[in-house]
Formats: sequence, C-alpha cells, structure tokens
Amino acid sequence: MERKALFGRGSSLLISSPALVLFGAGVLLALRLGSGGVAGVCLFFLLLGLAARWWGSRAIRGVSIQVECPRPRLFPGQQTQLIYHLENGKALPLIWLELSQNAPEEGCLTPDDAFEFYLQPAPDQEGGAPVPALRQSFSFVGSWQTIQVESTWTAQRRGLYRVHRLVARSGDGFGLVQGEQPLPAGQIPAIAVYPRPVEVDLSLFLRPQWDCAAGHQGWMEDNTVLRGCREYQPGDSWKHINWRMAAREQGTPVNLYQTIQPRGLRFLLDGESFCGLSQDWRELEGALEVLASVLSGLSGAGVDCSLSLPHSRLFGPMTVSSGEGGGDDLLFYLAGYRCLAQRVPEESRSPQGPAFLPSRFAADAAPQSGTAYLITCSGSRLPAALMERLDPGQLWVLCAQDWEVPARAGFRSLSLDSLRKGGSRP
Repeated sequence: MERKALFGRGSSLLISSPALVLFGAGVLLALRLGSGGVAGVCLFFLLLGLAARWWGSRAIRGVSIQVECPRPRLFPGQQTQLIYHLENGKALPLIWLELSQNAPEEGCLTPDDAFEFYLQPAPDQEGGAPVPALRQSFSFVGSWQTIQVESTWTAQRRGLYRVHRLVARSGDGFGLVQGEQPLPAGQIPAIAVYPRPVEVDLSLFLRPQWDCAAGHQGWMEDNTVLRGCREYQPGDSWKHINWRMAAREQGTPVNLYQTIQPRGLRFLLDGESFCGLSQDWRELEGALEVLASVLSGLSGAGVDCSLSLPHSRLFGPMTVSSGEGGGDDLLFYLAGYRCLAQRVPEESRSPQGPAFLPSRFAADAAPQSGTAYLITCSGSRLPAALMERLDPGQLWVLCAQDWEVPARAGFRSLSLDSLRKGGSRP
C-alpha cells in the first residue's frame, strides 16, 4: 500500500513526520531544561502519534470485500440489491470502516439512506475537479469476522452503472490516521436500467414476416430441405403429402421440411441527430423507449432482430443480434448508449446554432438483406455515409419529428409516435 494512501487526506497533522520529530525534540529539550511537565506532554503526544501510525497503517490490511447483485437488469421503478461481504482477515479489529464507490451517472440509480452523497477529490490527478461519489460507514468489524450488508437501489431512468472505483477506508481508534485501499471492482456486474417500456404497435414489423410465413409468427418452411416423413394426420396440408410414395401403396406419408426464419430486421440508431435539442435529451429518450419496446415485442414473437449503434461515449460502433444472446443484449446496449455530441469546429458552425458531427457507424452496419429501420430525429439531416450503403427499397426511416419524404427518395418514412398505442408521447 502506498504511503500517500495511508497518511493522506483525512489524517491528522499530529501523526505527520515533522510533528513527531518536533515532539521528540521537545522531549529532549524539556529534559535538558529540567521541565518535567512539558517533557511529559511532548512524550504523550509522541507516543500517541507513533501508536496511531502503527495502528492506522495496519488497520486496512487484510480487508477484502465481495459484492453481489442478484438482479443487474432493471426497468425504471424497479429495485435491486447490492450485497456486500466485508471480511477482516487479521487479528486486529476494525473500530470503524468506510466504503466508498463512484456514484451512478445522471442519477440512473439511487441507493437507500445508508449511503451518503459527497464530492470525492479526483483520484488520478492533482487539482482535478471532484467527482460525485457515495459512501457508507460501519461501526465495528471484529477479528477474523465477516459481515454481510445489503443495500437497496431504485432504478430512476435509463442508464448503465459500472462500479469502477471501490475504496475501503479505515484507521486507528483515535481517528488520527485514515488509510485507504482500492479494491477490485471488476467483479461487480454492470447494472443496466433499460428504457421505460411503452405499448407499441408491431404490425409494421410483423406483417412482412407473416406474409412470408403464412401466419407462423415469422417462421416458414424451406421446401428444399427434407427432414423426414411421417404418417398423415388430420389437419396436415395436402401439399405436403408424398404422392410418389402414396402411388407405390406405401401409405399416405407427409413430408417434413426444415423450418427457417425469413430475413431478419435491422434497426439503426442515428443518435447524434438528437444532439442540441434539449438539455435532458427527452427526444432521444422518447425514441429509445419506442425502439426498446419494439425490440422486446419482436423478440417475444420469435423474430430475429439486430441493432446497429454508432460510436458512443461507452462503446465503439457495433452491431449486435438478438440471436447471439437474446433480446436482453440489445436492451443492455441501449441502456448504456450515450451520444458523443462532438461539435463541428468553430469555423464551420452554422449561425443558427451549434452543429454536431454525424453518427459514425461501423462498415457492417448496413444489412446485406432484409428490411432496415433507421431511427433518427428528422430526415432533414441523415448520415450520408450510411445512406450510401443502405438499399432504399428495403429502408424505413422512423423519425421522432414530423418530416415529409422528399420526392424520389426511394425509401419510406414513418413517425415514431405513430407506433405508440394510445397516441403520441406526452
């Protein structure tokens, strides 16, 4: 453990090296001058400082913390628990122990009253701006003792909470020395708060699937792949009867074909088009509510979907499919999506207001086949690099704001609010 961490902020000046040297010199000088009372006071503070330094330097050693989260995926309004297993693996008891961690960004989660909100000095740089943090205190942890503490967290809004700084702080019983020890936070699962669910109309997306699959919720039969035969049963289609075998008086067998899904649906989020509209990003949040609800509904209907996201604050440009890890993976990345909001350099800004760089998608964002749905704020400023790779005949532009499709555009447009059941978003 670094000495700076042991005797840094929070420790008393009485235990500093200059103070201890001064007390030691005071003892010798007082004895030389024959002042026993002053020598006794200096000796008391010298011994107190040495004892506090010894105790405080060893208090935080041997402390380990394991954190569990049984429910890391939430919707706004739901609750989860963080379970802390605190272990003091040494004979020296902990008179007090303080645990601090970084606060969730933008208030996506709020803890119970056991935590205190405070501004923590920047850990990586001197003079840096303080960062929001949370801390809770424990009164006593005995020798070789393990305690379990549960805290309740409530999901408030969409977001992704990753604990990247978990620090345990303890010290001597006099409160003169405070030592801190960073703990590994990688074991704590990321807590994702999904966009708020809304009721949506899925007919726009399911109709092409049903047209291909004759009402089998996106599934159809591949007549080129024969899995086998079985005897005819009431309700079987006469088209599936193997007439060749029936003509040979081998019964009335029915062919069983491989079932497949039609070409999947690709959703592309033009997040940067929502920059500069409002400080609370309500337009983007409304679009993500509709998109997340559509993805959840299609996943429940067995329709394979993929989601392409541009470069963002937490992730690079990516394309993730519901077939790889289920629909929850799509919602997870939507929970953590944050626009880059990179402004165009000053010399190229518009007089009407600040301009922002367009969304940067990966090269494989445009699907090779199937229908693509581009979610954007308005069609007046579409990402040109992406539009060049999309097939206009297989493209729907879903706009958060009203916009008329220009003549000869080649693609179709629809308002996102029209997908909401019960009208537009309030």
